[in-house]
Amino acid sequence: MRIRTTILVFILLIAVNGLGQDNKWRVHPELGCTWSDNFFAEAGIMRSWTGSKEGDPLALMGYKLAVVSNFNNNHFIVGPKISAEVDLLFISVRANVTDYICSGINDIRVTPEAGLTLLGFVTLCVGYNAPLLDTRINGISNVELSLNINLNRAYFDMFKTGDKS
Repeated sequence: MRIRTTILVFILLIAVNGLGQDNKWRVHPELGCTWSDNFFAEAGIMRSWTGSKEGDPLALMGYKLAVVSNFNNNHFIVGPKISAEVDLLFISVRANVTDYICSGINDIRVTPEAGLTLLGFVTLCVGYNAPLLDTRINGISNVELSLNINLNRAYFDMFKTGDKS
């Protein structure tokens, strides 16, 4: 349990470093949860570009490195995850590669996803969890439903009052 907590805190501390950047490419934390016959929590860092009009974000695209975990001590599953994402206004498209690990067994899945987003800040997607290997881990289905929040400073700047110039 300590190792899991340490890894998640470390990822978040690295990601917070990017919150103060002024260019359009930013590194920021991303948090989420996934349902795939198990509830998984997700924490990661994303490097993203935010398309904007007069400083307000209208689109987001980027890539993410994350860790997923189900927090079930009897059937603990953890895995590194790599994602690429494109969000435009209310439509989201994402592709993930996740290496689920349980008791020394690897179950690598490729997951194309599509769904709804609120300008890339909050995203709800559904995808097909396609296995790449013959090995399977119980508790991971072929359908994945995910909810993610991108903590990009551009979204918080959008609500500031005053001059945008």
